Amino acid sequence: MLGTKDILEAVKGRLMNGNPTAEFSDVSTDTRKIEKGSLFIAIKGPNFDGHDFIAEAVKKGAPGAVVSRDIPPHLNPLPKGERKQDLKPSPLRGEGKGEGFIIIKVEDTVKALGDIAKFHRSRFDIPVIALTGSNGKTTTKEMLALILSAKYNVLKNEGTENNFIGVPQTLLKLNKGHDIAVVELGTNHFGEIAYLSDIVQPNCGMIINIGPSHLEFFGSVENVMKEKLDLLKRIGEDCSAIVNGDDYGLVNDAKKMCEEVVTFGLNEGCDFMAGRIHEGDCGINFALNDTYLVKLRMLGKHNVYNALAAIAAGSLYGIAAGAAAKALEDFVLPKLRMEYEKCDGIEFIFDCYNSNPASLKSAIGTLRDMEAGKRRVMIAGD
Repeated sequence: MLGTKDILEAVKGRLMNGNPTAEFSDVSTDTRKIEKGSLFIAIKGPNFDGHDFIAEAVKKGAPGAVVSRDIPPHLNPLPKGERKQDLKPSPLRGEGKGEGFIIIKVEDTVKALGDIAKFHRSRFDIPVIALTGSNGKTTTKEMLALILSAKYNVLKNEGTENNFIGVPQTLLKLNKGHDIAVVELGTNHFGEIAYLSDIVQPNCGMIINIGPSHLEFFGSVENVMKEKLDLLKRIGEDCSAIVNGDDYGLVNDAKKMCEEVVTFGLNEGCDFMAGRIHEGDCGINFALNDTYLVKLRMLGKHNVYNALAAIAAGSLYGIAAGAAAKALEDFVLPKLRMEYEKCDGIEFIFDCYNSNPASLKSAIGTLRDMEAGKRRVMIAGD
C-alpha cells in the first residue's frame, strides 16, 4: 500500500482534493489495465494524454490521480462547483477539500512516476542488480533471472520495459515476497542511465558490452561508453560491478569506480572465461573456465557473452557456476531473437527484434558459420 502523504512527499506535489490519509493498492499509467484502488498517473505521450482518460480511471475504481495540468470540465471526476479554479490546496498544504477523489498536482507526471518508484524501492532491503549494454540486455536479464530463480523469488522487467516508464513500473511491483531484483536499463539519450540508476538504487551494476548503438543521439561509441558508465558511478565504491573483460577500456574505468570488479569474456584473465566454443545448427556449447560444459539451445556466439555475464552475476549471489550452467540448458531466447526453425528442408533464423551495427554483424557471422555446402540468403531491413 502507498499512502497519500508518502506520495506527496516523494513527488513534492500539491494535494488539490481528497483525503491526505488515504492509501492506494497500486499505481497505474494505463486505464486499460488499472484496477480498483490504484492511483492513476496521467502521463502525456506523443500520441495520447493520460489526462483525457481520468474519467475512465474513475469508472474502474481509481480513487485518485496525479496530474500536471487542469482537467477539462467534461473529464473532471469532481462534482460541479469543486472543479479546476474552485480547488485550493488541501489541509495538508492549506485550506481546501479533504474528501472525495484525490488529485495530486505536479510539474511533471513522468518524473512523479519515477519519484514514487524510487520511494517504493527504498522500502525494501533486498539486492538489486541493474544491467545495461548496447546489445543483449533482455537476453542476459532473462538468463540471470532463470539462474537466480533456483534460490530466490526474483523480480524482473517484463519484456523490454527498460525506459523511464517501464523501469518505475517494474519497481512498483516489488513486494515482501521478493528476494532479489534484476532490472534492465535502456537508453537512447544522454542522462537516461543516470536517471534510471537513481531510481533503481542498485547494489550491483553490469555492463554487458559497449557498441555503436543509437549513434544518431550519442554521436560516437565513446559517448555511448560515458552514458553506460553512469550506472557504475551510481552504485557506489563498496558495490560490485560486472563488466565485459574483453573491453580493456571498460575494465579500467570500472576499476576506478568500484572496489569489486568481476569480468567475463573470451580472453585469458577473465574471471568467467569461455573456451572451446562450438556452434551447431541447434545450439552452441562452450567450456566455462575449462571446467564446466555450458550447452545453450540457441545460435549466435554473442550469446556466449550473455551467458557468461549471467553466470558471473549469479555467482555473486550464491549460485555455483555448475548449477548456473545446468540452468541455462533450459533457457529459451525471447521472441524474435535468433529464433531457429526448419521447414521443408529450409532453415530459417529470425533475428528481427531490433538492430544496430554490432548486432547485425553478429547475425551475419552466425549465418556465415552455419554448415558449409548450403546456399545462404540474408534479408536485412533498416
